[in-house]
Amino acid sequence: MDRPDRETFAGSALVVTGAGGLVTLVAVWATSAGVLGVDTVTAVAATGAGVTALCALAAAAHGQLGPGSSLRALSHRASHDELTGLPNREGVQDALRASIARAYRHNRHVGVLFCDLDGFKAVNDTMGHEAGDELLCAFADRLRASVRAEDVVARLGGDEFVVVCGDLDRPAEAVAVARKIQKAAERPLPVGDDEVRITPSIGVATASRRRPADPDGLLGEADRAMYRAKRNRLGVCVYDDGTRREDLGALAVQRELVPALADGQFRVHYQPVVSVGGRRFVGLEALIRWYHPERGIVGPEQFLAAAEETGLVARLGEVVLREALAQQSVWNHLAEEARELTISVNVAERQLVDQGLADRIDELLRWAGIP
Repeated sequence: MDRPDRETFAGSALVVTGAGGLVTLVAVWATSAGVLGVDTVTAVAATGAGVTALCALAAAAHGQLGPGSSLRALSHRASHDELTGLPNREGVQDALRASIARAYRHNRHVGVLFCDLDGFKAVNDTMGHEAGDELLCAFADRLRASVRAEDVVARLGGDEFVVVCGDLDRPAEAVAVARKIQKAAERPLPVGDDEVRITPSIGVATASRRRPADPDGLLGEADRAMYRAKRNRLGVCVYDDGTRREDLGALAVQRELVPALADGQFRVHYQPVVSVGGRRFVGLEALIRWYHPERGIVGPEQFLAAAEETGLVARLGEVVLREALAQQSVWNHLAEEARELTISVNVAERQLVDQGLADRIDELLRWAGIP
């Protein structure tokens, strides 16, 4: 029921005929020039319950497409965000497909800017959801005013916005648009009687005939660049060949983490803690290392980010805690003065928010025989 010559839904009717419960939904399409045609959708519902269900479905469709509904209005509603009026994910996908096709055809570039508002959750939590919605609408207006007239601004949901920059001479132009958005965001946004300052983290990804990408791939690259910008507080981050190599390496690490944990490839090193004033040894810091069978000893900077993304960082944290307590127990039995030493263990945020952390530490202390 979606031929392009149909503009208005005139009405619907249900016809139930025959002992088998044959149900036909009739849809009449019309324009100001008159009726264009009639569509029917027929299904067999062998039971009374089946007939009732189909009737309910048709009634719901009629409610959505009530008599005189414009197909253009319905299409707009399906592809646009209700709160801000911006294109939604479906709308931005359409814009990206068209922009990528033009870029390939004319040997140009297309850029995607993925924006996430830093601190938006705090506004929502402290000022309420209504204030959060006002902030999103105000940022949407600021965003539209900051980009080129031909750029497409969309909201994917929550505090995530996307800008599609088509017909670029070079990728650097997309970065220039991102910088302009950042500059515009420095001015406070009106929320009720207050003003709120909020900054976006922006990821930038580009495509061209030489560097092809589909809409999903390009959005994904911009999304990953945005998370890198947010994590490292960069403001703007570009997804380039170096970033792609890092991503591929991170994926490889993620695949290896689970079997590495199962094989016991992670071990703990101890770094001395020295009192500068007293010039004496006062404790140790437990640090995890990966004894990789091919790459040798791997430092945490090469695997902790992947462990965070895969949710394995808590398991790594428990490896460190268990080994540190076991080692403390051994030293306590070897030398009385060892009982005065402390071992510091780093705890990940994911562990801290675990309500069972205290009980787990208590259990491990009993297991290690440490009072």
